[in-house]
Amino acid sequence: MFDWIRGGLATGRRHRRLVWVVYLASLIPALLWACAAFPILSGAFGDRPFGDGLLGAGSFQVWTEYAASDDFQLGPLAALIPLLLGVAWLLQILVSAGCMNVLLNGDSGVEGSFVVGVRRFGGRFLRSALAFGLMLVPVVIIIGAGSRLGRNWAESSGNGYLRLGFFVASLAVAFFLFVLVDLAYDLSRLSAVAWDGRQTFRGYFRALMAVLRQPRKLLGMYLGFVGLIASTVLVYQLLRGSFAAASAFGIFFAFLLQQLSMWLRSYFQVSLLAGEVSGYRALGSSKWCRGHGFSESSEPSAEIPTAVPTSEVLLS
Repeated sequence: MFDWIRGGLATGRRHRRLVWVVYLASLIPALLWACAAFPILSGAFGDRPFGDGLLGAGSFQVWTEYAASDDFQLGPLAALIPLLLGVAWLLQILVSAGCMNVLLNGDSGVEGSFVVGVRRFGGRFLRSALAFGLMLVPVVIIIGAGSRLGRNWAESSGNGYLRLGFFVASLAVAFFLFVLVDLAYDLSRLSAVAWDGRQTFRGYFRALMAVLRQPRKLLGMYLGFVGLIASTVLVYQLLRGSFAAASAFGIFFAFLLQQLSMWLRSYFQVSLLAGEVSGYRALGSSKWCRGHGFSESSEPSAEIPTAVPTSEVLLS
């Protein structure tokens, strides 16, 4: 488990181009949101005395009070949220196709390039995403059921802590289930890339069964990277809240700090994918996404390396 984490971090340092691509995939939807939000926010807050507090440590309270007021004018922005979420989701799928192709087949020349991975596996990953979406339904149900059960018991017993306890417990169970289904999601896509598989929908559920049979090391590796990402977000929030961002310097520093946090999260995401490559090899490089006519003697699309490739990433 720790070897997978160390190897993933080392691979992330070597594949800095992949880190930048993942970073840009997160930045583009945010920039689209900012371009749409700026003219609306400047008109809504430009002449208001509390506008200076929108970027400071107490910004959440300012936003909450404004949303509850009669002057709330940000309805058009709310309508853009589903569209931007869809763009971000599609970009993440396409970028993951390119990254996985590089991490698995990077030593095979042009066939192991980022662009080839996006073109060859992007559509297949969309089918795998449908299976992943179906498995997220129980996660949401568990959180909702835990919250409702805790509320009902708290009202009948008069103990408010029951509601909080049930909510926390449901979050813990839902998070554990999410980790399992997300691991299966990544491992099934790695199988599709390694063996040029096409049955990514069925392959997802085969990978999920494999994860359920051998969860310990995979869970440990995944939670290790989640801890690194969560620590990055926590440090960013603590540093951001330690100064007032109303000044020009404060706004500029907050922007740089936010971009550094985004880049570090992208680095850990690439490192997690590299660690999952090691986990996939440990599970025998299984052919979960095999299609009709697939022969057990078939060879993978490129030789699955015994170590994560160290070659330069081919982006074009």
